[in-house]
Amino acid sequence: MEPKISVIIPVYNVELYLRQCLDSVINQTYHNLEIIVIDDGSPDNCGKICDEYAKKDSRIVVIHKENEGVSAARNDGLEIVTGDWITFVDSDDWIEPDYCENFIQFASNHQADMIFFGGIINEHGGDESVIRRSVQSEFFYTKEENPEKWEILQAKVLPCKISDDHLSNQRSWGVVCNVFHNTRFWGKNKIKFDTEMSRIEDGLFNFMMIEKADSIGGLPYIGYHYRQTNEESVTYRYVPGRINSLLLFLQKLYASKDITKMKLLCDALSATILIDLYACLEKDYFHIKNPKSKREIKQELLNIKREPYIQKAIMDKNDYLLPEKVRLFKVCLQLPGVWSIKPFYTLCELLKRNETLRRTFSNK
Repeated sequence: MEPKISVIIPVYNVELYLRQCLDSVINQTYHNLEIIVIDDGSPDNCGKICDEYAKKDSRIVVIHKENEGVSAARNDGLEIVTGDWITFVDSDDWIEPDYCENFIQFASNHQADMIFFGGIINEHGGDESVIRRSVQSEFFYTKEENPEKWEILQAKVLPCKISDDHLSNQRSWGVVCNVFHNTRFWGKNKIKFDTEMSRIEDGLFNFMMIEKADSIGGLPYIGYHYRQTNEESVTYRYVPGRINSLLLFLQKLYASKDITKMKLLCDALSATILIDLYACLEKDYFHIKNPKSKREIKQELLNIKREPYIQKAIMDKNDYLLPEKVRLFKVCLQLPGVWSIKPFYTLCELLKRNETLRRTFSNK
C-alpha cells in the first residue's frame, strides 16, 4: 500500500491565488493524497472555490469555520489527518507537479520523524524569483548518533546565519511549508501551533518538533513556490506591534526548554532579536501606514530597548551571526537613547534603493 500524504491548506482572503494553489496540489504526479482545506472564515469567494474543488476531487476535505487565524486553522487540519505523512501548503503559494513524488521516493529509504524537503523559491512577481532555504545535500541524522546536530537544527529555525554542511544559511528554516512530518511521530507528541501567536508560530512548532524528534532527514529538491506579492501576507503588510510576537516567542521558548547552557542557541536567539527588531523598523515603526507621531514612535522604541531580552541581545557577543547592516544597527542600540536609529534606518533604505536601481539597469 502506498503511503498517504495529508496536505493541510489554511485559506483566508486569497481568492486571486487559491485556484493556482489547489491545481498544483490535485495535479501532483503522486496521487495518494488527502487534501485538507480549511476555509478560515474568509470574507471573499474562497469558501465557494474550496467547495467547487471538493466536488470534482474526492481527495479534498473542506472545513468551513469562523476566522481564528492560521494557527487554529492548521490545528483543525491536524486533528483529522489520516495520512502517513503531514505537510503544509499556504493557500497563496503553489508546488511543482512532482513535489510529493520526490518526497515519497526519499521517505521510502529514510523513515525519519521529520524531513526538510528541498527549499523554497521566493516569488516576487514577473520573472523575479530567488531560491531560499535550500537543502544543500542529502542527509539523514539520528539523535542517538548525532546529538550535537539537534542544537544546530533548532538554531536553524531562527533567522540568523548558522553554518551547516547541509542546510543553506540564506533564511530561517522556521517555516513549516517545506517540512514533512511523520504522522505517527506527530500523534505521539501532539504538538500544536500556538494560537496566541500571530507570527513565528511555525518557527516555534518546528523548534518543538525537532526537540522531540529522534531522526531528521533532508533532500535537495526545490519545488515549493512562496508568493511575496500578496499584500495580505504578513511579510508584506504593515504589522503594528510586530515586536510583541517575537517577545512572546522567546517567552514560550524559554518556558519550554532550558537553553541557558546551549551557547549556539543562546547566541542565535540574541541575533534573532536584533534581526527581527531591525525588520520591525520597516514593518511597523517607520512604515508609511503607521499613524503614530514621531514622539510616540520614539517612546515605543525606548520602551522596547529596555526589555530584558533586548538588553541581553544588545550586550551579547553574537556579531558573527549578524548581517553587516544589523551589526551597525546593534552599535546604534548601544548608544544612549534612540536618536541614532532613524538616521541609520533612512541611510540603509537609501542604499537599498540605490542597489535595486543599479541591479535593474545592469540587467538591461
